[in-house]
Amino acid sequence: MTAKKVLVVDDDHTILERVAHILKQNKYHVILAHDGEKGLITAMKSPPDLIILDVEMPKMRGWEVCKILKQNKLTASIPIIILTSRSELSDILVAMQQGADDYLPKPFEDSELLRRVDRLIDTTV
Repeated sequence: MTAKKVLVVDDDHTILERVAHILKQNKYHVILAHDGEKGLITAMKSPPDLIILDVEMPKMRGWEVCKILKQNKLTASIPIIILTSRSELSDILVAMQQGADDYLPKPFEDSELLRRVDRLIDTTV
């Protein structure tokens, strides 16, 4: 069985490395993108099984990336977890309006991130 592919989009190198480490330890294939524009292009070229997406990034904010992905036939069914330092109720509502499937505020627990990834990937099989 091939490893499930997870695209992680964040401009914070430390977060990218931490999330990649957590997922690789749990047998996921991880692809990294350092900004929203690269994340969008990567998802369109080779759709992953799940996307973990930051909100505050250069070039293109996560909300915009999420909305575009959810409006495209090729990527609409890919689950998206918003992983961001924004934690107000209004931010969560915007994420859900843009099509996000889950929302996890930073700082986060490794086990909680993994639980959410596992749950969303299991439901898409």
